[in-house]
Amino acid sequence: MKKFIIIIAAAVLFVACGGRQNEALKKKSSSGKTLEVLLVANKGQYYGMTRDLIDSIFRQPQDCLPQPEPRFDVVNIPVSSLHNAQMFRMHRNIILCELKADNPDKVYIERDKWASPQVVVGIEAKSEASTSCANTNTVSWRLSMRLSISASSMLSITSGMWS
Repeated sequence: MKKFIIIIAAAVLFVACGGRQNEALKKKSSSGKTLEVLLVANKGQYYGMTRDLIDSIFRQPQDCLPQPEPRFDVVNIPVSSLHNAQMFRMHRNIILCELKADNPDKVYIERDKWASPQVVVGIEAKSEASTSCANTNTVSWRLSMRLSISASSMLSITSGMWS
């Protein structure tokens, strides 16, 4: 009788633990340096005001270091490279920058989209002028604030504080 109860208990534990797997465990491990950001934007989009906005947030000096060093290393690749190569989608920190006339002005954050742990920040804007730091309109302020929050989110994930 004891053997029967032990077999039933083991079967119940086996079924209960193996039935559902965590979604993050199914994804591949992310790659890339810890404090490196992959900026996905076509060459004409990562110049001027857009570059100034992104650099002002992600390349600002890290606090408490004896010499000034940027918080993140920003590496730019074209959009076609992201879609054609799986290697880039596995990167730990990705910023997707898309400037089109029909886009709403927004910034969104996705966690563990293609790999785990991963943060993908999407920037959608109508034009380069709407991403300008010098522009004092509300859209620009919201974009820069959300990007700052995104930078904090990337820092917390890369330092191991997963929320």
